[in-house]
Amino acid sequence: SIMWSLRHRLCGVMVVNACGFFSDEYLGSAAHQKLTDVFHERASRRWGADRDVETIGDTIFSFSVAGTPEFLAELRAEWSDAVAANNEEFWKFSSAHCQWLPTERTEAFTGRSALELEATLACSTLGPTVVMSESMLNLHRLLLKAHFAHIHGSKAWWEIENPELVRNELLALLRRVKLKETAVL
Repeated sequence: SIMWSLRHRLCGVMVVNACGFFSDEYLGSAAHQKLTDVFHERASRRWGADRDVETIGDTIFSFSVAGTPEFLAELRAEWSDAVAANNEEFWKFSSAHCQWLPTERTEAFTGRSALELEATLACSTLGPTVVMSESMLNLHRLLLKAHFAHIHGSKAWWEIENPELVRNELLALLRRVKLKETAVL
C-alpha cells in the first residue's frame, strides 16, 4: 500500500511474489477459512510454542523452493544453521507472518483506486496458486500500466533457487522499463 502514498513521486515499481491479496469471493469461502485456520495454527503452535524445526522446514521448502534434491539438501542445511543462529527473530517473524497473511494484505488494498503507474509484476511459475499467483493477478487489476512477467522454474524464494536465471530475467525486466523511459524522452 506504500505505492499509493508515494504515487506522485514514483516513476515505476517492481513487485515480486506478493502473497495474500485475496478476492472478495475467496475471502468468503470455506477454502479461505481453512487457510486461515492452518496459518493461525502454525503461528500459535508450530512457530509459536512448539518451534518444530523439522516440520516447519518441510513446509517452507515444499512451498517456497524449487531445485534438485542435492540443491535442496544443501539449502536446507544452510537454512537450519541460520535458524539456529538467529532463533528468536526467526520465530517471531514467522509467527507474525502466519497471523497476518490470511487478511492483512487484502485489507491494505481494499478500497484502493487503480493506479496508472508503470509497473512490473514478477510472479514465480511454480508458487502456490491462490496465495501467490491469484494475489499477483489481483494486484495487477489495481496497477493499470503493469506488465505481468513470470519467473520460470521458481516457487517463492526465487532469489536463491537459481540466482543466474533470476538475475537475467530481472535485468530483462529492467531493460524493458529503460526502453519505455527512453521512448518517452
